Amino acid sequence: MRFLVRIFENARPPCGGDSKIVEFNVDFALKTVKSEEFKKDPDILDALQIAFDVVPEDVRDTSSNDPLASQVSEWTSDVRHTTSSHSSASATTCLGVIKAKTCRACSSNFTCEHPDGDINIICGVPGAGEYKAISYVWGNVSQIPVRCKGCLAVSEVPMESLTKFNQLMDVVGGASTVWLDAMSIDQQDHQEIAKQVAVMGDIYSKAECVSVVLPASDKEVFLLLTNVIQDTERIQSSRMLFTTGNKTQEHEDISVVCKRFFANISAMSRHQNRWVYWRRAWTFQEWALASDLEIGCEGFSDSETKLTDVKTKILSTALFLARYSLATSDYSSVDIGFPRGYVPDILRVVKRLFPREDLFLSGEEIDPEEYLTQTVFPHGQINQLLGTRESHQLPGFRSRLSLMLDAFGGNERQARFEADLVCCWASMCNINYAYDKQDSRAVALQKVMATLRRDGLRIFNFHINTGARLEVDLQFGDYAMSHQLCNSRTGDFLTQAPVFSGRTDTVFHLLHALKQSGELVPLTETPIALRPVVQSPTTVIVELSDQVSVAQQMGPLIQGALNDRTGMIYNNILVEILQALEGLPRTQLDKFVLVVADIPITSMYPWKNGSRAGKRKMPAWAICPRNLRAPHSSLKVAREALNGTLVLADALEGMPLQAVAYLTIIHAQCGSYLLVADDQGMIEVDFVTPKRSDMMLTANGQFPQDSVRVRVKFED
Repeated sequence: MRFLVRIFENARPPCGGDSKIVEFNVDFALKTVKSEEFKKDPDILDALQIAFDVVPEDVRDTSSNDPLASQVSEWTSDVRHTTSSHSSASATTCLGVIKAKTCRACSSNFTCEHPDGDINIICGVPGAGEYKAISYVWGNVSQIPVRCKGCLAVSEVPMESLTKFNQLMDVVGGASTVWLDAMSIDQQDHQEIAKQVAVMGDIYSKAECVSVVLPASDKEVFLLLTNVIQDTERIQSSRMLFTTGNKTQEHEDISVVCKRFFANISAMSRHQNRWVYWRRAWTFQEWALASDLEIGCEGFSDSETKLTDVKTKILSTALFLARYSLATSDYSSVDIGFPRGYVPDILRVVKRLFPREDLFLSGEEIDPEEYLTQTVFPHGQINQLLGTRESHQLPGFRSRLSLMLDAFGGNERQARFEADLVCCWASMCNINYAYDKQDSRAVALQKVMATLRRDGLRIFNFHINTGARLEVDLQFGDYAMSHQLCNSRTGDFLTQAPVFSGRTDTVFHLLHALKQSGELVPLTETPIALRPVVQSPTTVIVELSDQVSVAQQMGPLIQGALNDRTGMIYNNILVEILQALEGLPRTQLDKFVLVVADIPITSMYPWKNGSRAGKRKMPAWAICPRNLRAPHSSLKVAREALNGTLVLADALEGMPLQAVAYLTIIHAQCGSYLLVADDQGMIEVDFVTPKRSDMMLTANGQFPQDSVRVRVKFED
C-alpha cells in the first residue's frame, strides 16, 4: 500500500518541503492505469510517471516480491516509453513536471537529462568556469514543479510551459552548463534576487555565449536574421573578390548580397517595435551584453535552424565591408550600397543592434582630433572612425554605460514593473542601488541618478518635469543615445549622447520639451543651490502658435551660417524649427511658451561671428510651462550647483528661487548646447560640425569653427 501511495502521489508540496502522502482508492488507480486512454494520453494522470521516478530504489525493488507492485511497475514502464518520444529533451516530460537528477536542495546545480548529455543549471551567481546564459521572454508563467530524483525534494520554478523549458534546453544543447534566471535565482528569496540583479551585467557579459529563444510571434525577425547570417557566410567565403580590380558577374552578384546584408540590418533596426523580444526591457539587456549569440525560435526544429556565432558573423562582416569601402572609395569593384562617408553612421546602426563592449568604443572614448584626422585620411589608422577598440584598450564602467544606454534607446521597452525599465540597464552596468520592483519609474531613476553622481559621473538634465526638479529628468533615456542632426541632409550624428555632452539636436530638444504634460510628476526633492546671475535678463515671451514671432525671436539666436553655400549638407535650421511647430496640435503648443533671454555677461570675446558680436548680452532660449509663478519681468538666470548649468528661475519676492527650465543656445550646423559655467562664471563652448570622409568643409571653407568664451557674474 505504501508503494502505491508513493506511485499515485498527486499533491504538490510547498517549495522545499517534504513530499506529501495522499491516499487514493487503489481499485480506481489500477483501473485508470490499465485503460487504453491512459496509455494513449498519460496527461490524464500527470503525477504518475514523475512520482514513480522519484521513488527510492529500495522501494522500487519491492516490486519483485509484490505482484501488485510488479504490475504497476510494468504499466508505468510502458508509460515512460510512450512519453519519451514527446520531446527531444528528456529533461522534462509532457506530464507536467521537470525531472532533475540533482537540485538546489542537494547540490549547487539542477542537473537535467538531455539526449546529448546532462545539462547543469547553475544555482546562484556563476563561478569562474565556462557557461551559457539563456535569454527568452517569460510570457504568462505558471509555477512548474521540479522533482529531484536525488533527494526527493520538490520545488517550483516560474515557466510558461514545459514545452518552453524543453525548447530552452534544446537550444542550449546537451553537455552544457547554463545560467537560467527562473532556476538559477531562488525566486522565493528576495535577498538572492537583489544580489543577482545587482551583478546581472557580469552574468551575461562573462558568459561564453547567450542562448536566445525567440517567441513564436517573432518568427519574422528570426527568418530575417537567418537571411542575414546566410549573407555573412556568402560574403566571407567570397573575400577574394574584394581584392581584384576588374568587375565581373561574380562582383555584381556579391554586390547584391552586400546591399541585401545592410538592407536587412536596416530593416531590423527600423522595425524593432514589431517584435516581442526586442520590446522587453530585460531581454534587451541579455542580448546587448552577450559577447556572442546563438538563436533559436519556438516552433522551429532547433537542430536544423539554430543560428550560431551571430554577433561574430555579423560584426566581422560589417567591419570588413566598412574597411573595404574606406580603403577603395570610388575605385571599388564591389558596390556595398552606400558611399564611404556613410560608413560611421551605418556602423552606428549595427552597433546599436549588436552591441559589444570589448569591440566598440563608446561616444565618450572618441577623440575628436583623431576622428577628424582619420576622416580626412581614411587609408591609415581608422579605429576612431569605425569606433572600434584596440586590443589593449579595456572597456570601463563609463564606456559600458554609454554603449548600453545608446542601444537601449533604440526602441521603446516594456516591463511588468515600471522600476524594471530603469533596473534593466542599471543592472547591466552593475549599478548598486536600492532596487524595489514597486518603485515608480521616476523613483527608480532618482535612485540610480543619485548613485551615478555620488560615484563622480556628470549626468546632464535637459528638462524639469518632476517635483525633484534639477535631480531627475524623466526623458533621460531619450537623451542617453546619440542624436541625428535634423537639418543634416547626409544624416550626420552627434558623437556623444546629450546626457554626457550637454549637446543635443535642436528640433529633437524642442519637440521633447513640448511633448511633456506641463505638470510636475510628484517626487521628493533634495534642494540644489541656485546662484543667481547679476542683473535680471531681458526676456521676451513668445506664443509658440505665432510662427512669425517665433521666427523673429529665434532667428537672431542662431549662430553659424543658416544655409551652407553649396546647399548639399545642411538645411536651414530655422525652417526645420517652424515645420516642427507646425506639425503639433494647438492644444499642445498652448501649454508652453518660448522664452528668449539675453543673459548679462562680461565679455572676453563673445560670438566671434554674427550680428551680436561685441554685445554684452548672450542670447539663449527655453521652453517654459505657461503657468509660471512669476511674471516674465521677474525671471532670473541662475547657475545650479549639480552640474553648473544655467537655468531660468522664478524669483517671487520673499520666496526661494525655483528653477523652471534649462537655457540653451543654438548653432545652425551643430545643434543646441546647455550653458555650463564654472564656479567663476566662465562659459566655454566649441561648435564642432560633424565631418564626413567624402564631403569636407573646413575652417578655410564654408563653416568656420565658431566658439564662445564668455563670463557671467554671480550675485554675492
